[in-house]
Amino acid sequence: MKSAVLEAKNDWLMERDQYIVESISDPIVYQKEEIKRIESFMDLAETNMFNLNEIKRMALNLVTYTSRSLNQLTQNETDKINVYERNKKIMSVNIHEDQ
Repeated sequence: MKSAVLEAKNDWLMERDQYIVESISDPIVYQKEEIKRIESFMDLAETNMFNLNEIKRMALNLVTYTSRSLNQLTQNETDKINVYERNKKIMSVNIHEDQ
């Protein structure tokens, strides 16, 4: 019984790791899928295949990843605004020089 449990757990973790590698470029898709996986993980925990500490670790990883993703998206938007403002100033200076 224990070997079947370990095999199921290892299969699940390998599938999860592969999905993370494939979806890292799309944080929203990753987060939705990770939430589904945590829910299925909790179902498995009820059958004693996984323990609560592993579920907590996964949830913490999801929160951490979500936070980092949002920070990166915010930074990307800030960078875009900064570039826009800089270009606007450059255009303004160029227009004044042309006149």
